[in-house]
Amino acid sequence: MTSTTTAPANGRVTTRSAKTRQPINARVGARIKALRMTHGMTQGALGERLGVTFQQIQKYENGTNRVAADRLQAIAGVFGVATNIFFDETTVHSDGKDPVTALFTENIGFRLARAFTSIPEQDIKVKIVRLVESIARTPATGV
Repeated sequence: MTSTTTAPANGRVTTRSAKTRQPINARVGARIKALRMTHGMTQGALGERLGVTFQQIQKYENGTNRVAADRLQAIAGVFGVATNIFFDETTVHSDGKDPVTALFTENIGFRLARAFTSIPEQDIKVKIVRLVESIARTPATGV
């Protein structure tokens, strides 16, 4: 592992390992992966659309490599979303967990997201979200 030392204009010297995984990079990467998988796209297919290798997409998704602003904009364009989705802090729970990432840790989450995104009618999507939010606020009955 290599490290870099920089001396910015303010005179402070900082050293950081080149392979240090920063939390923001991991969060952005997890959201890229969530979008990619929801759209049923492989890392290779996304890489091809962006002009990079699937290994580079892996590094983005794992948070190993930072995603440059222009590349992030291109990724957002592929999925038809605004770039702020990658940085939205309002979805992080008080325990520090990102529900977007949590949703995609289980196969059922992928199935739910894929099915939901295939529904063309916005009003039905709104009803489904309200139903799920209602269920989430209801204590489990043990059934």
